[in-house]
Amino acid sequence: GSSFSRPLSSGNHTITLTCSDTPGLTGSTSVTVTSQELLLRLNWVYFEFDRSTLTPVGRDSLDRVIGTLQQRSDLRIAVEGHTAPYGSEAYNMSLSDRRAQTVVSYLTRGGVAAGRMAQRGFGEQCLMLDDDHAAPARSKVEHRVNRRVEIWSLGDGGTSMSCRPR
Repeated sequence: GSSFSRPLSSGNHTITLTCSDTPGLTGSTSVTVTSQELLLRLNWVYFEFDRSTLTPVGRDSLDRVIGTLQQRSDLRIAVEGHTAPYGSEAYNMSLSDRRAQTVVSYLTRGGVAAGRMAQRGFGEQCLMLDDDHAAPARSKVEHRVNRRVEIWSLGDGGTSMSCRPR
């Protein structure tokens, strides 16, 4: 009937629970969990429709990320690209990969070691502004928030296998 909570830093943690009952019987179990810390979600680094080139605002944001990564040399990051729901699924996967690669290339040119980064494109799977994937009803301007790259710190992990919580 007891519970407790404790914030965890990013990385892998082994949590061991030991319980004793009134007669003195004891049981123990351990579980390893991975905690991921959000470094920065770059949803204000927008990409133009059907483009994978950075805007001036995007470059400014990435320059701040470079500064953070230079101060925190222990951080590994995931660079995850996203698109709006226009175009075929295959095309959007390719475009989101190109957007993620654009960010990784910029960070690498800024001095971030390639070995500290993992990248992945999600295409239109993780929309911030949801819409009908087959026939989007919202405008391309409204879908601007979906044309983004997110950067997450990883601890010892890799890229996410699914959409991250908003």
